[in-house]
Amino acid sequence: MTALAATSPQVIPPRQRRRLVVLGLAASWLVSIVARSPWFETAAGTLVRGVLTIGGLLALMYFAARNYRAAQAIADDADGALDERQLAVRNRTYLDAYRVVGAVVVVWSAYLSIAADSTKFWFPSTPYAWLVCFETTLVVALFTPSVLLTWREPDLVPGDEA
Repeated sequence: MTALAATSPQVIPPRQRRRLVVLGLAASWLVSIVARSPWFETAAGTLVRGVLTIGGLLALMYFAARNYRAAQAIADDADGALDERQLAVRNRTYLDAYRVVGAVVVVWSAYLSIAADSTKFWFPSTPYAWLVCFETTLVVALFTPSVLLTWREPDLVPGDEA
């Protein structure tokens, strides 16, 4: 841990690569959701749906691991191993991430309570719809902190290693 803490700014990939990983994470999650949808069932055969579903989930795991490794240098280091700017970015990012997750949970809960008593709003009524709702909440809760951190962290300026 000491060796990693001393070199943590150097193990962070460039910002452009990190942002591509974040976009890949979102795209692979979307592909896996759409490939399993009943609307896609009529447009594609079972083999195409299976390949897209499994491919999307494998890509999701790959991009999630890459995103975690990119954020790990700052997210998992002790406070003493980070400089003031990295600490500020990490603390601000975590605060914003938990605000996003909290807002999603509050808005989703309020929507479900209103939609359950009304016929004017969409309400998840099939197992697939509930699965998508659950997966979306899970993805937002699990990935928002690291996604925001890897998206916001600037590139290392040459000469700032010390």
